[in-house]
Formats: sequence, structure tokens, C-alpha cells
Amino acid sequence: SIAKELADFLGVEEAVPETFEGIPILNNQKSWFFCYEKDRLPDDIDVLWQIFACAIQFTESDAARSSFIDAYDNATQRVGVGWNLTMGLYWIRPWSFPTLDSQSRDYLENKLKISIGQNGPKGRCNSSDYLSLQEMLEIRFKEEAFPVHSFPELSLAAWLYKGDATPATQPNQSKGWLTTVRD
Repeated sequence: SIAKELADFLGVEEAVPETFEGIPILNNQKSWFFCYEKDRLPDDIDVLWQIFACAIQFTESDAARSSFIDAYDNATQRVGVGWNLTMGLYWIRPWSFPTLDSQSRDYLENKLKISIGQNGPKGRCNSSDYLSLQEMLEIRFKEEAFPVHSFPELSLAAWLYKGDATPATQPNQSKGWLTTVRD
């Protein structure tokens, strides 16, 4: 009911989700993308605004690619920014950016056998790693036999993935509900 009221208030015409499963979440106590003012650089907040502004522009035009690359690499060097940056990108444009929360990384690497480049600060993705993964996934989404066909489906499948011990559960695109798929 909260989602419906918010959608009405914002004029969103899409159907209200029946579940929020698959949306990556953070521990609220660690949900900041920056540290306390005494521990951060004066421009840390501006750098975060910049990456998200560049991300939105990049989804609208490939001409903004180099700005996105610069902003991404700048943001990942800041204290408090790690894998959570990919979650933020997914939150603002879930059809354009993959989230690399721990569940998604586990699903990608162990279920789908897709390596994630980690050439950035603190052993995480730099912009080249992230964009290579994004582009490769977009190609794989077009394969009929690939288990997921969009970043939201990938996030949901990762959220439901429990390792090799249980069958993977995936959204049924034609019906809009979940089905269990056995390997």
C-alpha cells in the first residue's frame, strides 16, 4: 500500500510491485556511500552526485561514456565506496546497470561461471571491469538458453540462489510469476 501511494503521488503509471524480492539491500547501518565529514575529503559528496549524474546521461547517450568512466573510477577511490556503488547504479537504472552485491557476485561466479574483473581499488571493479561485465551480460541476455535476460532478472535470480544444493528459481517472463527451474 505504501508503494501504491508513493506511485500515485509521483504519477508513476507502472504496476505496483507485488514483491521487492531481488532488489539489493544494504545493512542500514552501513548504507552510506561516504564516511563522516571529519574522515572524508571535501568533495566526496560531489563526486558521488557526479557518478550518478554521469550514469543517467550514459544511459541516455553513449557520448557520455568517457564521463561515466572518469566519474566511476574517481568515486571508487573514495572511502565508503565499494561494491555498494554498483548497487546504487542499479537502484537508479535497474535495466541498464548490474548490481554486484555479494549475492549477485556469488551467482555470477558460481552459477553462471562468469568472472568479474577486480582491477580497481581494494580488489573491486574499475570502470573497465564493470563496463565489460555489463556489455557481456547484455549480449548473453539475448541468448535463449541463458538463465536470465535482464539485470532485474539477474538480481532476482541471485537473491533466490542458494548455491548448487537447491534448484534455481527464476521469474517466468510470460506469466510474471516465479517458476522453479532444475538444471
